[in-house]
Amino acid sequence: MRKFLFWCLIVSLCLCFCGCSVDFTPFKTHVSDAKPAKVYNVYVFGAVAEEGYVEVAEGADYSMLVEKAGIIAQTYLPDFPYTLVKSTTKQLAVNYFDGENMCYCVNVNGPLITLRMNVENVSPQVVDKLADYIEEHGKITDKTLLKQILGEDYADNYYKFFVSMDDYEKIG
Repeated sequence: MRKFLFWCLIVSLCLCFCGCSVDFTPFKTHVSDAKPAKVYNVYVFGAVAEEGYVEVAEGADYSMLVEKAGIIAQTYLPDFPYTLVKSTTKQLAVNYFDGENMCYCVNVNGPLITLRMNVENVSPQVVDKLADYIEEHGKITDKTLLKQILGEDYADNYYKFFVSMDDYEKIG
C-alpha cells in the first residue's frame, strides 16, 4: 500500500511541476475549435429586385446570391447555379428572360445607351431618355435614379439595365 501511495505522489508531483494542464474538474466550459465562416461581399446586378452588394458566408452558391438580391419574374437564373462563391468572386451579372429567350442586360451608362444604339427589347424612346439624362447630368448611379428618369417606362424596362460596379453608389 505504501508503494502505491508513493507512486501516486510521484505522478501527481510530476503532473504539477511539469506544467501539465490537466483539469480534473467535472464541469468545463466548451471551447469550439471551429473557424469563423468567411464572409464575401459580391456585387449582384441586372434582372434582380435589389441591385447592389450582397453579403454571403463561405459555402454559398450563385443561386443564393440571386435569391438574396431578389428574384423577379424576368430573372434568368445562372447557368451554373450551384457554383460556389469564392474569394475571387466580385460580381455576378443576372440576365433576363423575355418569355422565349435569355437576353443580356445592358450597362445603363455604356456605349449602347450614350451612342443611342439599338438595344434589344428596349424602345428607342427609352434609350433617348437615358442618353439625354447622361448628357446633361452625368452617370446614373443606381436603380432609384433610373426609376426617376424612366417614369412610366420603368416597370417594363428596369430589369433590362444594370449599373456597373464602378458606377454604383449605395443610397441610405
